[in-house]
Amino acid sequence: MAWTVGALAFAAGSYALFSAGIWVGGIVLALLAALLLVFVFYREPGSHKRHDKPPARNLKRTRGR
Repeated sequence: MAWTVGALAFAAGSYALFSAGIWVGGIVLALLAALLLVFVFYREPGSHKRHDKPPARNLKRTRGR
C-alpha cells in the first residue's frame, strides 16, 4: 500500500514538475521570441534612422548656422 501511494505521489509530483517546466519553458520561449521580434523589427529601422537622420540634421544645422 505504501509503495503504491509513494509511486502515485512520485508520478503526480513528476507530472506536476514536468507540466510546470513546460509552462515555464513556453513562457520563456515566448518572451525570447517577443524580444527577438522587437529587436529585429524595432532595433534595425530605429538604428538606421537614429544613425542616419539626426547626424545629417545636426550637420546641416551646424553648417547652415
